[in-house]
Amino acid sequence: MTNIVNGRMPTGSARRPRILTQEQTQLIVRWVSYGLLWTLRSAAGFIIAFIALALCVIGTFRNSGDGSALQIIALGGLSALLVVRLFERFGRSNRAPKNILLWSNLELGTLFVAAAFVLIEMSGGPTALFYPLLYALVAFLVAFHTLPMSLYFIGLIVLTEAGIIYLQPEVGGLKLFLSHTSFTLLFAFLYHIFLRTEVASRKSQMLSEISNHIQELNSEAQDFRLTSALSLESRDLSREDLKRRRTVSSLQAIHESLYNVLAVAERALQPYTVALLWMDASDRFLKVKELRSSADHVSEKAIAAGEGFIGAIIKRREPLLLTNLKNGHPGVVYYSRPEAITDFVGVPVEEGQHLRGVLVADRKNNAPFDESDVAIMKTIAEEIMRAVQVERIFSSMDQEKFQKERFYQASREFNSTLTVEDVANVTIRAIERLVDPDFASLALLEEQDENIRIAAVRWKGNPNAEELIGESYPTELGLAGAAIKAKHPLPHGTARSTSQPIFSPELKIDLAGVKVLPLLWKNAGVGALVLGSKSEDFLTLDLLEMVRVIADHAASAIANAQMYERMQRMATTDGLTGLNNHRYFQGIFDAALGRAERFGRKVSLLLTDIDHFKTINDTYGHPVGDRVLKRVARILEENARKTDVVARYGGEEFAVLMEETDTAGAHHIAERIREAIAKEPFHCENGLFNCTVSLGVATYPHDASAKAQIIDAADQALYKAKFQGRNQSVLYGNMKERQKS
Repeated sequence: MTNIVNGRMPTGSARRPRILTQEQTQLIVRWVSYGLLWTLRSAAGFIIAFIALALCVIGTFRNSGDGSALQIIALGGLSALLVVRLFERFGRSNRAPKNILLWSNLELGTLFVAAAFVLIEMSGGPTALFYPLLYALVAFLVAFHTLPMSLYFIGLIVLTEAGIIYLQPEVGGLKLFLSHTSFTLLFAFLYHIFLRTEVASRKSQMLSEISNHIQELNSEAQDFRLTSALSLESRDLSREDLKRRRTVSSLQAIHESLYNVLAVAERALQPYTVALLWMDASDRFLKVKELRSSADHVSEKAIAAGEGFIGAIIKRREPLLLTNLKNGHPGVVYYSRPEAITDFVGVPVEEGQHLRGVLVADRKNNAPFDESDVAIMKTIAEEIMRAVQVERIFSSMDQEKFQKERFYQASREFNSTLTVEDVANVTIRAIERLVDPDFASLALLEEQDENIRIAAVRWKGNPNAEELIGESYPTELGLAGAAIKAKHPLPHGTARSTSQPIFSPELKIDLAGVKVLPLLWKNAGVGALVLGSKSEDFLTLDLLEMVRVIADHAASAIANAQMYERMQRMATTDGLTGLNNHRYFQGIFDAALGRAERFGRKVSLLLTDIDHFKTINDTYGHPVGDRVLKRVARILEENARKTDVVARYGGEEFAVLMEETDTAGAHHIAERIREAIAKEPFHCENGLFNCTVSLGVATYPHDASAKAQIIDAADQALYKAKFQGRNQSVLYGNMKERQKS
């Protein structure tokens, strides 16, 4: 038994505390075991493949006889592993992490190389009949892998064969190795070049087909007179993408309606072909838009508006009914080769006074159409036109939804802006969502209407566009200033003359089309919105009207932001001198002391008072005294640093707050201010006069640790400067203790 003395175990028998508990130890062992098993499983393919290649190099699979069964078992096991890894790879999605896909592809390729060499060695080595299979494998690996991976596989093949030739020498082995290596590299090079060329060709062909298809869609949309409505299904897409999406949707709906209507005509008339030929946007050609036919060669080419029976219907604007036609009659122009049509009927498809197309039907069995069939065709034509009109209405509604959504979005953003710069950026973003121009800028009219200043700009293809922000140009030099003065958009259209500068002749902006809209608030110009494009016609009337509305919103928001800024200035600045007022200065002082206390920095306060200012007012009058206050305020701003805060403290007293400034630095600035004011001449009716100032300086935390104490210290130093004769600066730290008290 263990002896216990005074409730404690003896020192010699004390147990050391365990670093890990039994459960923690088991958890670590289990975690390490799982890690090793996962590593072995992940690298199993590589390990087995490299072992197989090593056995090939030393000739294990070359000799047949007693070991043939072992060779077959080895090849079978390698093949089984390869099949398992193939199924695992096909089971993985291409969206799996890239590192996992890369590892899997490398493992598969390595297993393929190992299996090929095992088979070649079993059949007799590099001179065996199966060796050309390696060339096919090279072509496969190069075709389906990246260039770095292909180089790895080629290197693995070349090194393996080099090891085989070296350890199992044969007559002419070096020549054989060089020959095989040359063919391997040749196969790899040719497949790489041909494959990349084919892929590039297919990609170019695909892009060309997509472009042609988009052009066909746009052309077809023009044929049906669809509006350029935009869908709100995806607000993150560009305007062109939205337009394309809506166009495709509208065309699909129209074609489905046409197909269904023609199906009704087919059941009612029992024709060989019933087809709708639609007029293109130029009204010169027709094209088959939809049909129901037993023929395999209805023409897909455009048909001139005056050809055959179609031309007669277009010219007369009346139905045409024909019977007993001869075989292959040339008037039936919508077939690509002659057809034995015996009967024909066609009616115009009209929209008000406009001819939009022709609906035709024909038969081959000498079964003539009658007037009831013509009536059916007329009804079908009306239904066709109604289907197109319905889709136009939906497109127009979608366009209106798009416009309202953009306006609501812009209004919400305008309502959240407080500064003119924010308004400018919101305006440009709203315009980009509507028009997507190559150039967009908002310029503000500065005070006295003499200059315009660029507040926001977007310029596609110009990485230095933001450098223009803040630049000012005289209003009389460009279209922007002229539009503001004329209170009317310029130029008359959107085509821009090269002799017309936008802001100034020095600022070169290469644009073929430009539109400048003045921003007017209560019939007064506040700025200009400039839009530009590399093409002359980039603004339709509908888009221009939408841009005008955005410009009106922008003008109102700019006026409100300028009013807000004026109110901010009135609340924080002194009306006479333009300096920070006493209330605003106190808030800045609190924040500066908070930072100084947090980061262990110094803050100096300078208080100054104009000497004998009452005498100046009594002698020269209060207007002169006001001019003195204004000029002293400007001298204080000019001689203080940019980081210093200058304020009118009250009456003829001013304050300067200097962060991260010790007593010596504050004294230097105080003397600079004092000397500048002493040298400044002031004008009055009786001539020139000079005035001086007295200054007091106190520093945190050297002179005081609280705000009220620092102000009191600086005030005592100012009083000391006045008491000692004025026109001097006094440091509170240099005053004697009795004077301080």
